[in-house]
Amino acid sequence: MNRRHDLLRAYHATDFIVRRPRLTIRVGRRCAMLDRLLTRVNVKEWAFVTAWNPGSRPLSRQANDARHRRLLRHLARWKRSKPDRARTWFAGVGRPRDGLWKPELSVLILGISAVDARRLGARFGQVAIVVGTQGRAARLLLC
Repeated sequence: MNRRHDLLRAYHATDFIVRRPRLTIRVGRRCAMLDRLLTRVNVKEWAFVTAWNPGSRPLSRQANDARHRRLLRHLARWKRSKPDRARTWFAGVGRPRDGLWKPELSVLILGISAVDARRLGARFGQVAIVVGTQGRAARLLLC
């Protein structure tokens, strides 16, 4: 097996969890709770993004927490600069079902296009992110 194949398999074996509102996203599956949330906020697209472990290389908790804070500051600036767009985000965590790596703090962003989400993932050094459109299965998007 090569590293890329192992990484992609790991993404497919991860639960992308938001505690409030309570929902779990899995690559290749629809999430009815997420579809209802998208309807409530009147947007169609979403992304689940982390700033942890750029390039899928483990960093210390302290370094990852600092990166997460930078991601949150970036999202806050982004929202202020584009008040006409309905972007909202919720705290989340990417948790592997096999427990082979530590859960990663993340955010579920509503109202973000796949193009903008890919740019955001790349900005924070991510190999891939999870994206979707209302009514469709979540998909993995390489950055």
